[in-house]
Amino acid sequence: MPISPRRWSISRRLTIAYASSAFVLVACALWLQYRALERNLAEEDDQLLLATSSVVARDLASHFVDGTASLASGSAESVRAVEIVLSKWSAPALKEAPVIRLVSPACETMESSAAIKTGFPPVLCARSTTSGTTLRSWVGAQGIDWRIATTTLTDGTLLDVMLNRHTDTTVLSRSRRQLTIVLLLVLSVSGILGLLIARRGLAPIAHLTARVSRIDARSLDQRLALSDAPAEVDALTSSFDSMLGRLEAAFGALSDYSAELAHELRTPLHVLRQHIEVVLAQPRTTDEYREAMSTNLEEVDRIGRMADDILFLARAQDPRADLETQRLEARVELEAVAEFMDAITDDRGVSITVDAPEGVGFDGNRTLIRRALVNLVSNALAHTSRGGRIRLGASTSADGVRLEVEDTGSGIAPEHLPRIFDRYFRGSDGTGTREGAGLGLAIVRGIAKLHGGTAGATSATGVGSCFRLELPRTPAPGARPSG
Repeated sequence: MPISPRRWSISRRLTIAYASSAFVLVACALWLQYRALERNLAEEDDQLLLATSSVVARDLASHFVDGTASLASGSAESVRAVEIVLSKWSAPALKEAPVIRLVSPACETMESSAAIKTGFPPVLCARSTTSGTTLRSWVGAQGIDWRIATTTLTDGTLLDVMLNRHTDTTVLSRSRRQLTIVLLLVLSVSGILGLLIARRGLAPIAHLTARVSRIDARSLDQRLALSDAPAEVDALTSSFDSMLGRLEAAFGALSDYSAELAHELRTPLHVLRQHIEVVLAQPRTTDEYREAMSTNLEEVDRIGRMADDILFLARAQDPRADLETQRLEARVELEAVAEFMDAITDDRGVSITVDAPEGVGFDGNRTLIRRALVNLVSNALAHTSRGGRIRLGASTSADGVRLEVEDTGSGIAPEHLPRIFDRYFRGSDGTGTREGAGLGLAIVRGIAKLHGGTAGATSATGVGSCFRLELPRTPAPGARPSG
């Protein structure tokens, strides 16, 4: 099955382009050279005919200087004069010379050549009304090309000087054959040169391809920088190196994520194993078994919540994730979260208030926005001691809407602040202990990204922290209205 030209290799395309360009240029040059040769031969023939016509006319006129006889009279003297002149142009040494023909007013002819008269151009008995010499061409039945110069003498006799252009035709024919051979050689040589030039020009790409093919997951730290690469290939190499850097970072993050995930799952699984080993170590009562099963159930629930959080983060980072949005009122959402967390904050001895004006609206997914706010409030509770305060606020910003969760807790150490939204990062609760799986704030950032926004925080140790969600007013790319 033939390959479509669109799928031709670059080497093949460059070779064809180079060979075609060289062929066309040489063909044009040779055609111009051939046309110049053809024109020069024609001009030389015409000059020869005109010069011969002038010489013969003067030679004829020299035999009738007294004016008492003429070529058209048909007298013996006239015939003798014509024979003398024509004999000069019929000598063997002048066999390549033009043929002289005289045509009387009665249309009778006399030629300087003994050749068969049927091979000559036909006689034109009609006299021209213009003086001087006229030139014309004629091609015989056998393809013989003639060039004729006709001069009208003073007594009405026509002087035809005829040149057989067989020699010129032979020269032009031989020239055409030679030029055809040259063109074929040019096409062949230019094709070979084009292929060599294309391969040499594409050698850096072939080298780059070979180096890329040797890179796998274990050698992502390698770079492809070529010191002697052309500018175009250097740009391509830089793009590959940038991609390798991103892949290396992604693989490193995946490796770290897998290690952290294994570590986080190992702790509850270890607890489950210990409980089961203790329970099976000796016979126990029904209440003791029930208490052990209850503890194991708590650990299973913890693993389940962790799995749900991990699954949510994976979906949130998927660029194909679909988000259903609706028009939300910031104050309504904040009040709903405050009401939901009210019982827990009362039990902890922490007050929660809403400080948001009316009319601050945005497009978002209600379930996800409330989950993010609940996570932020839960994080604030974990770091706020009894008697503290949590404020839920909302305001407009230059780019959209800002939702805030501010607390009067222990604050975050400056060295921890840049990492608080990372997976599995767990800060101290103010008493030196670390709680949770470290996924709550990572989920908050994932929800913000799904909405086309960002998550951030400011904090002062011993004063408190303020977490912010910056959300656009309009739906993020890929979001669609719910309903």
